[in-house]
Amino acid sequence: MSAIRDCLDRQQTGPFPPNLHRQCHPSLLIGDVLIRVFSYLPKSALGAAAITCRAWSDLALRALWNNVDLKSLLGMLSPIVEFQEYRTLPGLRFLNEDALTNEDWGRFRLVSPHVRRVTFPSGSRLHDTVVKRMQNSSFSSIPILPNLRELEWAGAHSNSTYFMGPSLRFLDITLLAEWRSSEGIIPVVSQIAIAAPNLTTLTLTASIPNTATVNALAGMLELLKVLSSATFSIDSEAVNLIPVVLALSQLPNLQDLVLHYFGSPVPPIWKPLLPKPFPSLRRITFTTPASTNVQQYLNYLLPSAQLTEVTISKDRWEEDWVSDTAGILEVTGRHAQLESFRMYAINNKIALSLLIIAPVASCSRLQTLDIWVGGQTEIADDDVEFLASRLPLLVCLRLVPSRGSVKAVATLRAFAIVAKWCPSIMSVALQVDARASVPSLRLDKRHRNLRLVDVRRSHISHSRSVATFFNELSEVEGFRIAYLRLDRGKDPQRQRVWKEVATWLPILRKIRGSE
Repeated sequence: MSAIRDCLDRQQTGPFPPNLHRQCHPSLLIGDVLIRVFSYLPKSALGAAAITCRAWSDLALRALWNNVDLKSLLGMLSPIVEFQEYRTLPGLRFLNEDALTNEDWGRFRLVSPHVRRVTFPSGSRLHDTVVKRMQNSSFSSIPILPNLRELEWAGAHSNSTYFMGPSLRFLDITLLAEWRSSEGIIPVVSQIAIAAPNLTTLTLTASIPNTATVNALAGMLELLKVLSSATFSIDSEAVNLIPVVLALSQLPNLQDLVLHYFGSPVPPIWKPLLPKPFPSLRRITFTTPASTNVQQYLNYLLPSAQLTEVTISKDRWEEDWVSDTAGILEVTGRHAQLESFRMYAINNKIALSLLIIAPVASCSRLQTLDIWVGGQTEIADDDVEFLASRLPLLVCLRLVPSRGSVKAVATLRAFAIVAKWCPSIMSVALQVDARASVPSLRLDKRHRNLRLVDVRRSHISHSRSVATFFNELSEVEGFRIAYLRLDRGKDPQRQRVWKEVATWLPILRKIRGSE
């Protein structure tokens, strides 16, 4: 601060001393950007430390956009023009254009090229007259924020595209929920590709009311040739999303795809695949409604031979759950390069035999296997050994019950089996039947990489085998656990529960990071 005061005393407007250059704030609300650019700060916030010198404000702003850490000084920017606020809709803040002078716009032009990242929260928006003023005459030839790289716009308005430009790479936009007609959505999505043709990461949350909006969204995607990551959270009542999927399948650089589709399921009308769909796809996350045939979607979404990560989530599995699951795994098992597979379901009460997971075992490069097995599933040791013996590179194994399931149990021997066949294993999560006896684990220093043991016990009253299990773990040379989770369950005799847990403490103290 003293160095900046020296600059003021000397009326120096050049660069700051090198020791003042630090990392600037990672994100600024667009309201904050305008407030700080135009020095709209309430006088009550300035207090006794307020400095009303206009030069101080200009100097601080130049320092802010030149990556100087002025966090402690932001509250000292002088109020040049009164901040006018009025409300027409609950939660929306408007900036009145009448309070701005030509000098203010000139100052905005001075600092706007330095803005790199802006977050515009829901509950705030610029008045249309302000945006139009920005676009007129002197602003018409260049974007409002010409070097903006990241823009997050929650509750986007039709004027949100005015802030986009050729430099924009990351866009996270939420279309207002009250826009249930295409008149509000189509102008925005139609302008995104034109205003920001070089987007590499796009996150879009919207309610899609009709086919015209779907076609507009597909048309936007066709123009984003360099897009590498796309996330869509779409709420639709009866709209076929195939045009969007077709457009995505032809993006040459798309590597990450997240598709959350909510609303009434519509049987897809599949068109013939275009040549070489999803040529660069590596990772996909897919969430669907209850009655959607996931296998049918995956036959379309997973043709890429380069796929390495698959995550499937369904909000509810119906009676055809077993056959649908088998189809999912059969499609997924074709990908020899697969490294991660996760499958989640809610309120599933149908038992699952691990034999149904057999197709995934053909993915010999698999490192992460995370499945909510659900129902009354009994995880046989032979099934665990079948999986582990075919997945030597496994790092994380998680077979636990989904929410709403009664139980899904394994034996403690399953941990030893996984450790035996998977020398690189670092995380194992199983729900354990603690009544089962524990054989010798036969762990050695090869398994010192194990960092997470998640034992979800279904019977707390039988703790001897669990104590034996942890005792053998603690005896392994060089063995350390960074994190240990124990699920005590719901036992009415709480005194006895805590007494049993206390008997484990001498053993657990040998294992770092237990809880």
